[in-house]
Amino acid sequence: MLGSIKHFFNNHLASNSTEHDKQVQQQLKLAVAALLIEVMHADNHVDPTEIQHVATLLENHFDLTPFQLNQLIELAKSEVHQSNDLFQFTKLINEHTDYDERVMLIQYLWEIAYVDGNVDKYEDYFIRKIADLIYVQHSDFIKAKLTTEKNLLLKKT
Repeated sequence: MLGSIKHFFNNHLASNSTEHDKQVQQQLKLAVAALLIEVMHADNHVDPTEIQHVATLLENHFDLTPFQLNQLIELAKSEVHQSNDLFQFTKLINEHTDYDERVMLIQYLWEIAYVDGNVDKYEDYFIRKIADLIYVQHSDFIKAKLTTEKNLLLKKT
């Protein structure tokens, strides 16, 4: 009797836990994609280089197939369109990532802002707001900005 109860809990709770972990990972991917898209749209001008860079970042960071990538981007666009604030995205990131991952996200956001050659004041504002919402220290926010700017300048030369 005790063995069958243990077996039940191991099978059902473990699978539920694994399923829950997969669901959280999917939601986290969606949150990251949505924030990248938010910054891309912040200046009310979407440059093709920004679209391509968002896709490249997501594909490389999450190791997605082209089909998965397209699904994620379309779903993220829909979520951004339907959302009225950033909290639903930043809450997930705060709950399920460590500090270094959050700093890396800020660097990705800066890459989107810089990739078209012009950082708009609204892009800067959105990234600063996101950094505050995910509790990235101001010094790391600035380091991410300067590192991104330096890396993009090196690529151009």
